[in-house]
Amino acid sequence: AYEKTESDLPWVVYQVNLGMPSPTFLAFVPMKALGQNDDLLKRRESLHRAEGEAAERMQQIAREAYARTESNLYSINPEKSHVSKEFAAGDPEFWTPKPQATAKPERKKSRNSKGTDTKPRK
Repeated sequence: AYEKTESDLPWVVYQVNLGMPSPTFLAFVPMKALGQNDDLLKRRESLHRAEGEAAERMQQIAREAYARTESNLYSINPEKSHVSKEFAAGDPEFWTPKPQATAKPERKKSRNSKGTDTKPRK
């Protein structure tokens, strides 16, 4: 069914071994932009059609099997991440961005009580 939807959205599933009730599974769907989440929601209908008659059975299994579901949005900050050079080489623009030049603010001349310019003090 996934192939029939012609989706190019990657995903990965992990099973939690410690620290949460068992069985717990985490599914991650990486997105470059939040608009991809809208696309994912639109694809649910096409996935439902692609699954055909099995779709209702799969939904019933999910209702019976899932104790609860939760959706979270995470953001990765490359400045606070520690990845290997080999990993960063996969997307150097993201992991090692060039610092942006900051414009220096102009110093305003101060005026005295007579309205004439004074030299800034050092």
